[in-house]
Amino acid sequence: MGKEAAQLGVRSLSGSVLREERGAEGNYCYLTLLGMLITDDGTALEDMLAEYLRLVKDKLESGMETRDITMERQAVVAALKLSDPDSRTFHKFIRFSPFSSGGGGNGEDWQIGVPYFLDDLLLEDDLHRYIENWALKDYDPNLPSAHAERAVYLGSKQRASEPQQNLATRPKASTSERVVRKK
Repeated sequence: MGKEAAQLGVRSLSGSVLREERGAEGNYCYLTLLGMLITDDGTALEDMLAEYLRLVKDKLESGMETRDITMERQAVVAALKLSDPDSRTFHKFIRFSPFSSGGGGNGEDWQIGVPYFLDDLLLEDDLHRYIENWALKDYDPNLPSAHAERAVYLGSKQRASEPQQNLATRPKASTSERVVRKK
């Protein structure tokens, strides 16, 4: 498969599933949360993520604030009963999900920051539904996967949603406003 065929394949998928980005070393692709959940491993990943969010929710219920929560690899691995390969997979998965606000480390030793909006977990009973709602929140089958085309598309959508000011009905400036503007 050549580069052109691969690019055509990427462009044939919605940016809601797969995204192409530009980096210092060239373009790269990644699956969105929705894209990850619809893979063959999606059910297992969703189960791991639900258990992870349960850990976060437990910390929130104990009175901690999201800004004070850092999820350490050792605690996550123990609670989720992850093997070493599953730990590395989970770390990659969580880094590209909306449920991480940074962190650091590598496959062997990592920590994950918790985004501020996860405090709404306190209101959730069904964490699988919560994950699915997040995965579908901004679903747009027409969203381009390629970076440049996606930027143009999103810009045009934003401009289309902004209220258009009709110049014919715009109130006229008072005499004092016109004088101030001329100075």
